[in-house]
This record gives sequence, C-alpha cells and structure tokens, in this order.
Amino acid sequence: MGTFGVTVLMVLLMMTQSEIIANDEGCDLLQYLTIGRNGTIQCSFSEYHAVSWFNIDKGETVYFYEKGAQPEDGDASDEYDIYPNGSLYIRNVTLEHDTVFRVIKVISLSKPTVAYEIRVQTVVPPLVQHPVIEQCQDRTTVCYSTQEDSSALSCLVKNVRPRISLVWNQRGADRDIPLSSELTIVSRNNETFTSRSTVQISTKFPLLSVFVCSAEEHAWLLEESETVVVLEKEGPGRISETRKQYIELHTTMLLPCTTSEVHVIVWKRMVHTETTEEVILLKVNTWKMILTRRMITISD
Repeated sequence: MGTFGVTVLMVLLMMTQSEIIANDEGCDLLQYLTIGRNGTIQCSFSEYHAVSWFNIDKGETVYFYEKGAQPEDGDASDEYDIYPNGSLYIRNVTLEHDTVFRVIKVISLSKPTVAYEIRVQTVVPPLVQHPVIEQCQDRTTVCYSTQEDSSALSCLVKNVRPRISLVWNQRGADRDIPLSSELTIVSRNNETFTSRSTVQISTKFPLLSVFVCSAEEHAWLLEESETVVVLEKEGPGRISETRKQYIELHTTMLLPCTTSEVHVIVWKRMVHTETTEEVILLKVNTWKMILTRRMITISD
C-alpha cells in the first residue's frame, strides 16, 4: 500500500541525487502498455526499503511506498498501485501515460539510492492483424486480383499506435525487388494512426506477378507483417490455347499441365455459361514462401 503524505524519507529523496542506472538489470528501460487496459511498468526489486515513482513530464510523484509505513486517510490512489517487486500498476492506461517515468529505489537509509528512467510507449493494436490490400475483399494474407494496365495497388493498417510504415516489393523466385510507393499517414486525435501505401502498376510487369505489402516500422504489432497479392494483368494475349478434355461424371479429374520453371500458377474454371472466370487454385513458389491455396470448395 502506498502513501503520499510528505515523510522525512520523501524529502530526502527530493533533495538527493540518485545514481541513474542505464541498463535493464532492474527494470526494462523501454516498455509498452496498451491504451484502454490495465497495465504494469515492470521492475524486479528483490530487496529495498522504499520505492518512489515519478512522472518526469508532469514533474510529480505518482506513487511512494515505504515498507512499514501506515498510509493516512485519503492517500490511496485510484490510478496507481505497487507490486511487492516494485512494479507500478496502472488502472486504465491512457495517452497521458505515454511518457518517461523515473523510479527511485532506496535499498537502506545508509546506502545511496538508485534510479531507473523508463520510457513508456502506449500501444493500440489494429483490429486486423496484417496489412490489408484494398483490392482483396476477403482480407486474407494471400489473395488474387486482376488489374488494368497502369493501375495501382494500395494497402493499409488502420487505427494503430505507434504508427506503422508500409512498403511494397515485387517478389520473385530468388529475391524481392523494392518498388517506389507513396506512403500517407493520417492521425486520429494524435492517438491512433492509419497508414496507406500505394504503388503504381505499369505495363513492365509480366502477366502474373507477386506483390508484397510489408510493415517495416513496429511490425511486431501485427501477427503477420506482410500481405501477398498475385496480380494478373487484364488485356489481350491472356489465353494462348484452349483444349477440351472429357471427364466422366463422379470420377476424379486430373488435368495435366506441363510447365517450365515458373513461380506462379493460377487455375481457373468458367462459370455462368462460360462467360465468367473463377479462380480455384493458386500456387506461388518464391524465395521466401511456397504456397498452394485453394480459393473455393468445389462441390459441383
């Protein structure tokens, strides 16, 4: 339990210079807390006589705890509490807690005090745990899309803190090729950020290409740091040959396909009286991933 009444020890702490510890032996010097939840600034003090937590930006003591001291009426804090190991418990983390805290540890009245300055970074995780490519309506991490020549691809991460930077690459069989893209970041009350990266697709790309939108900065906020789209360009020359093959009903269908070394294969079928193409299978083979994805469940 803490006390905020001015004690002799608190006065001494205010007047005494503490040794600032620059390593992580007692407390991690960078810690993350999620806005809207309860959080704890973690420390691990095994032996101490007193602990004082101080908000450097506000210039005020937020919690003081001295072993054996009895709190006075009204001294209990609705916002803060302390654990036996010296960690500071915060009820309902807000943007105001995105600051630097100093914790001073008093080992004994006869020994010098030590202090840690801890940078607290507040966090708001995104609802969708991967970059979302706007052309991919199913919001999966791998999708297929068609685009007209000289069109664009866009991906975004919405309402996240801290901000996330997004980049585009063209992924080949042996390496990624960085692409020039435009990144915009919009702030919402300086609390959360929405990042959008847009890349222009021109005629220089092949018929089937693999593009990757990746989170660079603060990618640890996402379960998946990248999203892949297989892009097929619209236009003439997409169908080079059509062959007819007869299959007996209610038997297993095997369609042979001989290809050289290609890293993208797309299987489709014609539906609605053979006027609409429907993708049924994707296979992507690159330096970073080998993926076969069934796009639909075929039951008819």
